[in-house]
Amino acid sequence: MFEPAQSDWDNDFRDRLTEFDAAPYDEFWCADFLAMVGRDAQAVAQHGTALVFAFSPQPGPNDDADDRKFLAEMIAHLTIDQSTGAIQKFEMRNRRPFKPILIAKVKSFHMEAHCQVAPNGRPYVANLSTELSAKIALKKVEDHEERRIFNLTEAR
Repeated sequence: MFEPAQSDWDNDFRDRLTEFDAAPYDEFWCADFLAMVGRDAQAVAQHGTALVFAFSPQPGPNDDADDRKFLAEMIAHLTIDQSTGAIQKFEMRNRRPFKPILIAKVKSFHMEAHCQVAPNGRPYVANLSTELSAKIALKKVEDHEERRIFNLTEAR
């Protein structure tokens, strides 16, 4: 199921679907976010059984120099249910405006992933939203994207 209706798809939306089909979403399982947690992680809040940690996200072994520069500008929060150990939410945003490359300035970036438990018991990214406000090659860019995964069934 897609929103908007297929009859309302513009070329930009069709291009995004083609890109998504060519390179499916890598971080499907919420446990993948744990690889980004560094030694600076500290508990910053607790709401019932939910414990929130703040940290500087760490690059992975496959991240290139641009990825590392981007992550260096971010602050991340990870929410874990203490009673089950399941990840409930991952959030990442920039600390301040920054220039990842010479011709671009990121005013704000925000990514938020909400997790739900799959039929196999593993938390997966059920909802992923990203927002970007930037200026690239003197052009203002305002982008918002939502991805939702639902109605999972266990394969037999």
